[in-house]
Amino acid sequence: MTPVAETSNAEVKINGFAIPARDAEDFHTENIQGVLERAKNLGANWVSLHTNFGQSSVRGSVIIDHAEFNGHKWISPGVEDERQAVRAAHKAGLKVLLKPHVNLFSKEYWRGDIGTGMTDAEADAWFANYDAILVARARMAQEEGVEMFAIGTELTGMQRFEKQWRNTIAKVREVYKGPLTFCANHGAEGDVAWWDALDYIGIDAYYPLSTDKHPSVAALRAGWQPYLKSCAELSAKYGKKIVFGEIGYMSREDTAATPYDWKVADVRDEQVQADCFTAFFDEVYDKPWFAGEIIWMLHINPLPAGNTDYSPEGKPAGDVIKAWFDGKAK
Repeated sequence: MTPVAETSNAEVKINGFAIPARDAEDFHTENIQGVLERAKNLGANWVSLHTNFGQSSVRGSVIIDHAEFNGHKWISPGVEDERQAVRAAHKAGLKVLLKPHVNLFSKEYWRGDIGTGMTDAEADAWFANYDAILVARARMAQEEGVEMFAIGTELTGMQRFEKQWRNTIAKVREVYKGPLTFCANHGAEGDVAWWDALDYIGIDAYYPLSTDKHPSVAALRAGWQPYLKSCAELSAKYGKKIVFGEIGYMSREDTAATPYDWKVADVRDEQVQADCFTAFFDEVYDKPWFAGEIIWMLHINPLPAGNTDYSPEGKPAGDVIKAWFDGKAK
């Protein structure tokens, strides 16, 4: 195993918020400036910009930028729209992770199911289309000095196509010279055989922590222990640090049991959201293998008070996050 260097006092953690686009114009400068300032006010030094693409079936190869997903309609930002968002983030003093998402139009499946039953020939066709999307954005990322680029998000069903992923990575590296990651779904990070070809191990860290509706911080901290062990081992195996490409909790009961489930019963509980973040920072943040995190999420248009969404704004969770991001929680 290759040891990972200890985090130095001079090293700055990735402390960011995810900003997803639901419409092509969301990333235009005049629309995104407000949320960038809100991210900075919460202590962020990074943002991740999310563009959604779509395909019709788990074995489909056509990936398009106009999607209807779970009742939401959007036209994804194009490369030039994303460029505006990158420039606005840099102007605001924020570093950028570009993180594409591929969704399935059907409500019966999610992106991790893409690739189910897919043959090698079908995978080749899928990657041909996907690579074109990535390379266009990677070229723009290089031109704009984007600080990190994710080659994929939660594509669990596609992870087994190692040859194709290595080819994709090579194509992206031809045009983008910055660090690359892939954001595996929590629990699937151990099934990626090609971490060696990337610069960071990425995990969308929606790990279940407790089945209690109102767990204590101590119980939530205990819930992290098996994941700390597996993350440390994975980092040591590849000699690479881990970045949580997403981590988030709804301000609802049961969010600690299924942090990934945005359809969990809508029973408001802002304290459990705050406690989940407290446990995360207490247990994970200072680990030597940990490079930082992107918190899911900030909406481009702020939500009304009393919402039970993932957004921590105006809630106790926001105070917890800001204290850690500002270095005042230790």
